[in-house]
Amino acid sequence: MGKRMDKRKKMIRGAAVFVALAAVAVLVRSIVRKRRPRITYGPMHERDQQRIDYLNSKIWQCDVTCRNMLRFERAPFFRLCGILRERGLLENSPHLCVEQQVAMFLHTVGHNLRNRDVATNFCRSFGTISIYFRRVLHAIGQLRNEYIRAPSMETPTKIAGNHRFDPYFKGCIGAIDGTHVRASVTKDVEHSFRERERGLQVPPGKFYLVDAGYGAKPGFLPPFRQTRYHLNEWGSNPVQNANELFNLRHSSLRVTIERAFGSPKRRFKILDDAKPFFPFSVQVDIVVACCILHNYALSQGVDEFIIPDVTWTAQPIRTQRQQAADHRATLDQMDNVEVSGASGNTGKSGLIVWTNSMSTKMLGFLADLVASGARTSSGFKSVHHNQCAKALTEQFKISLTGDQVSNHLKKWRKIWGRIVHLKNLSGALWDEDTSMIRLSDEHYVGHCNAFKADAAFLNTPIEHYRAM
Repeated sequence: MGKRMDKRKKMIRGAAVFVALAAVAVLVRSIVRKRRPRITYGPMHERDQQRIDYLNSKIWQCDVTCRNMLRFERAPFFRLCGILRERGLLENSPHLCVEQQVAMFLHTVGHNLRNRDVATNFCRSFGTISIYFRRVLHAIGQLRNEYIRAPSMETPTKIAGNHRFDPYFKGCIGAIDGTHVRASVTKDVEHSFRERERGLQVPPGKFYLVDAGYGAKPGFLPPFRQTRYHLNEWGSNPVQNANELFNLRHSSLRVTIERAFGSPKRRFKILDDAKPFFPFSVQVDIVVACCILHNYALSQGVDEFIIPDVTWTAQPIRTQRQQAADHRATLDQMDNVEVSGASGNTGKSGLIVWTNSMSTKMLGFLADLVASGARTSSGFKSVHHNQCAKALTEQFKISLTGDQVSNHLKKWRKIWGRIVHLKNLSGALWDEDTSMIRLSDEHYVGHCNAFKADAAFLNTPIEHYRAM
């Protein structure tokens, strides 16, 4: 009994000592804290107000700037934010309003920017951008039932009752096409992303319009092969036979699906052959969200990102006065060239002065050659160059060789490559009607200062674009 009492007293004494030491530690810590200068922070509302002022003065100042930065004009943008707020899909955080959350998301997908770039533009941390990107992505996905509808089994109104298409395309319920959106997937599922019409069921008696890459079988109607098809291949040349007439009307209908893919890619650069840097599940959600936003944009009216509905893209026909001016320019340039022998050279073997009208004729001839069904998938052959040289010789009364045509064509290939690069610039808008790459004034001046040679292709119609 005595031993137990001694043990109990020792435990009580130990507990008392522990409490005393803990009290001393707390007292010492409080004294040290009082001596150490405290770190002070500026009021959060002042910093938040500075960020709002930046958005108001830089992004929401005018429709042009808002469209260039966020891919929407101000009114549709604020209406979208209102929809997400009213439905409880997004809400203001203590230091980040819904408008800022949506703006950061649209800036990312509109220009395919990394989170660190958006964090710098919006004066936020990398983690904040990442968190709210996922929140906005999920919120926009919740609008899918309203802005994405299932395919209809009825003939479109564009066909029904239209003498150009009805009854020739009676039973058509739509068009199928593919577009390339890069994805990062594992090796074992790569084959699933290469097959066409995978799992697609077509009702009996109905069919889809498809391109020549699909086989002709029940449910799928492709065009005639080795016959002019795309609208820009017709120019001012009329239809020659029944197959060409069918292809023309087939293309006039199927161009709708090409516009449907082209418009979202113009608006959201993250879809336009951009290297993905999100997990695959997020990549899928981004594509769906961009489609939802595109359909929302259609409900708000047509803007410059939406490709206009043009069923015939004709090459401009030059008047007799313009042709005469071209001819005079040709003669003026030829007068300054010393023509010797039968080759039409300028004293140096293989050299010749190419005028604008000669280039126009060469590109037009080769474009017509492609439209006629000539096999040029691996490039033009010597026989094509010789045919073009013969046509140029007959029209301009000078002697040209196929090698000279081939060398001149290399110049236009380089120009075409540069145009394709400029069309993919962040903030660049493509005007199909005028063949023009549009940049805002500020962006145009900055780019041309760095790349002066590009000024000939920006904010001005690109000559010979359709022929190229």
